[in-house]
Amino acid sequence: MEIDIVEHLTEWGAGKYHYAAHWDGYKDQLKSIGAAYKLKNDNDYHRFGLYWNEGILIWYLDGAEIDRLKSKRVSNVPMYVIFNTAMGGWATNKIDKKSLPDTTAIDYLRVWSGTVPERKQKIYSWQHPNISLEGKWKKENDYIHDKRYWARKKRELSLTLKPKIEEAGTYAVYAKWPEHKKTSSRSSFVVAHAKGMDQVIVNQTENANYWYKLGEFDFDTGDDVDQYVLLENKNADACVILSELKFELLSKI
Repeated sequence: MEIDIVEHLTEWGAGKYHYAAHWDGYKDQLKSIGAAYKLKNDNDYHRFGLYWNEGILIWYLDGAEIDRLKSKRVSNVPMYVIFNTAMGGWATNKIDKKSLPDTTAIDYLRVWSGTVPERKQKIYSWQHPNISLEGKWKKENDYIHDKRYWARKKRELSLTLKPKIEEAGTYAVYAKWPEHKKTSSRSSFVVAHAKGMDQVIVNQTENANYWYKLGEFDFDTGDDVDQYVLLENKNADACVILSELKFELLSKI
């Protein structure tokens, strides 16, 4: 297993980083959990943390939990803590000289022990009964649904998921998509919520099988509230694709 508490490549640009865990080797055998994050202020110090205990990994950013993995497969062997500045990209020697000099500033490394309480936030996905599909696609054969992902076969169209919220509050909304040869380099998530509407542009040829945070939005209760997450693609040669959608309650309203 490899555990990435924080990982950044120069080519990603300022403020973007990944956290992840990888196991079972690389290439076709690789299994992973993780996501990409965008820091709100790239000029400040940030605290990246990991809680590692039997059967569990929990990642933190500035003291707040951002994800956890519970599995019997969590490694129980000692590991090195490694700090490095990754120049260029994965498996390449290409270095953009325009981005030099490239530095990493570290204030401290701290190791602690103890227990972590169970997470109280409710997690929903499109497979959960509390998330229902509105279904703008006219015919079932217009899209693929094999219990692993939704994908549009031809040309432009969209997929709309309407959440039935049990508790009004501010939710972090995450999306995950699988690797697929027809994913688009420019897909749009439109999140309509209690305070308005936001659009998030994503590159679905990247970050496959990772939780990608779309943002934090206020959602209300009631069937009469017009709230939804819309995935759309204006590229006729690519699919609209989605494997999971997750709502994480951050605070109640």
